[in-house]
Amino acid sequence: MTLDLEFDEDDAALASSVKRFCADRCSPEVVAAGSGLQPAERWPTDLWPNDLWRGFADLGVLALATPEGGGGATSIVAAMEQLGQANAPGPFVATFAAGQLVHDADRKAIGAGGVIVSMGEPPLMPWLPVAGIVIELAGDTGYLARVDGPVEAVDTLGGEPWGRGHLVRIEEVAPVGPALDLANTALAAYLAGAGQRLLEATSQYAADRVQFRTAIGTFQAVAHPLADSALRLSAARSLARVAAYAIDRHDANATAKAAAARISASRAALGISYRAHQFFGALGFTLEGPIAGVSSRIRQLSMLAPRPAANRDAVLAAHGL
Repeated sequence: MTLDLEFDEDDAALASSVKRFCADRCSPEVVAAGSGLQPAERWPTDLWPNDLWRGFADLGVLALATPEGGGGATSIVAAMEQLGQANAPGPFVATFAAGQLVHDADRKAIGAGGVIVSMGEPPLMPWLPVAGIVIELAGDTGYLARVDGPVEAVDTLGGEPWGRGHLVRIEEVAPVGPALDLANTALAAYLAGAGQRLLEATSQYAADRVQFRTAIGTFQAVAHPLADSALRLSAARSLARVAAYAIDRHDANATAKAAAARISASRAALGISYRAHQFFGALGFTLEGPIAGVSSRIRQLSMLAPRPAANRDAVLAAHGL
């Protein structure tokens, strides 16, 4: 029996809606509008939650896989592939995980786009300067927490607000395993989408850029690495969908599949990021160029908890190693 990895009618419609929304609202100029900042600079804390984030809430993205929003892991993957392609900013991964962990009132506030979630391992936490809900991860356990004292804002590669702070645990949340499976799968889909954007931009540049009267895309040193990246990104996208189906069907191996998807997508996205900068040359490092903002966010998101060692252990354990 083969597994059909195509989205069903509802998830395909969701993906199309997210794609259209991002085409109108997620260009670098639109994302930075009103802030006075360049796209790669850090957001001031008073801009989150913002209209863009609430727009995702109105679209139903932030409440996916909850009683209020419906859908499941496959719906999240359908949305995250498009969000990655659009290089959309926001704590999507923490939002989806928190929807499985927090109390009803907090979950509804998160789904409505009124509260930002920070989830990670202190002291350095993503989105902590603007977070209304904080989830501390400690191995296989998670805690609702509050910040005790000031938060030190930290500049980041992707321009998103991270911060250092001292956390005080309030209460232990529901078992974090299923929520982290969802987080890994969501992040894998986003990274695969972002990597695909870099691949397409780099392939087009290689077709247009001429040296020695020949498009550089015809050189084996360019064409072969791009073909390799295409295969790796395709595999990562498939693994994310496999993991989503496993989660929705309560597969006993869902944790390992989600971890494998995260590992595969991280490596594929980081790989095309490196190659994109190599082939674009100096143009790849300019903020106004087509790849710098995307590759910076890929690098930043690849550092989200859980750390790589935990995911490797999950994959090895599934094979008795």
